[in-house]
Amino acid sequence: MNGKKPNKGEQKLYQFMQTYYTQNGYTPSYQEMVNHTAAKTKSHIAHQLKNLENAGWIEKTPNLPRAIRLNKTLHEAPATNRKHIRLVGVIQAGAPIPIPGSDFAMFLPDEDIDVGNMLPEQARRKDLFALRVQGDSMIDSNIRDQDLVIMEHTSQARNGEMVAAWLLDNEETTLKHFYKEKDRIRLQPANPQFKPIYCQPHQVQVQGRVLMVIRSC
Repeated sequence: MNGKKPNKGEQKLYQFMQTYYTQNGYTPSYQEMVNHTAAKTKSHIAHQLKNLENAGWIEKTPNLPRAIRLNKTLHEAPATNRKHIRLVGVIQAGAPIPIPGSDFAMFLPDEDIDVGNMLPEQARRKDLFALRVQGDSMIDSNIRDQDLVIMEHTSQARNGEMVAAWLLDNEETTLKHFYKEKDRIRLQPANPQFKPIYCQPHQVQVQGRVLMVIRSC
C-alpha cells in the first residue's frame, strides 16, 4: 500500500463499484465502469483501478472477470463522516448449523466496526448491523471465512441478493443468494462444492441483505 490518497475520479469510481455490488452481488465490468463514470476508455479505468489497488481500497484477482474485492480501510476519511456499525454475531457461509434461541446467535461481546465513509450516504442512514462469516460457501462472491458482512435489516429480498436467511423449521441460519422460484425459495451458495438449499416460502425468513463485505486481512 503506497498511502497515496485516490483522487476524486478514483473515489467516484470506487463509489460506483460499491453501489453496483450492493445491487448485484458482484462488481461491474470495465465497460460498465466506462459508461457510468467520467472515464473515457478502459485503459483509463485500468489506471484508476491500479491506483485504488495500490492505495489498498481494492484487491484484484488476476485472470478472473469482475474479481475485485472492496476493502475495509479508508484511512483518509474525515472523522465526522465515519460510520460505526455494531457487530452482533456470526453467520455460516457453508452448511447451516443449528443456532437455538436466536436468529444470529453465538453473540459476541459488543464490538463496533468502523467502515469509514465507504458506504453510500443513502446506505449510511439505514438500520445496519455486522456479522462475521464462518465457512466458504460464498467464496465465488468474494466472501471468505472470517470476513465481515455489513447487513441492512430487512425482511424482503430480490432475486440474486445475498441475504442472511433464517430457516424456521430447523432453527438454522445461513448466508446465501436468495431466489424466489415458482413454488419455493432457493438459497444458492457461490461455491460449486456446496448444494443449494430449497425450502417453502413459509419456512424461511430473510433477516437482512448484504450491503458491503469487509475482508478479514
